[in-house]
Amino acid sequence: MTEDERYEKLNDKLDRILEKIDGKLSSIDTKIQNHEVRIVVLETKDPDKKEDWKTTLLMLLGKAIVIGGVVLGSVVGASGLLKGVLNL
Repeated sequence: MTEDERYEKLNDKLDRILEKIDGKLSSIDTKIQNHEVRIVVLETKDPDKKEDWKTTLLMLLGKAIVIGGVVLGSVVGASGLLKGVLNL
């Protein structure tokens, strides 16, 4: 095998490796472009869009439950403190 044949064989191997790398990079580039499109769609979504009444009602009910629990807990805790302070 002559030196020219070895160089030609090496060049062929390098060309195949570079083709594989180019294919991988182009697929990665396509995926990045797809993700960029998704991000743009999410960013341009109208944030001032009104929610439906069911969602608003559920959010208000959740807030009412939390507030009621805090009030009830503070009343129960306050009565224990007052009982100890006033010796009732």
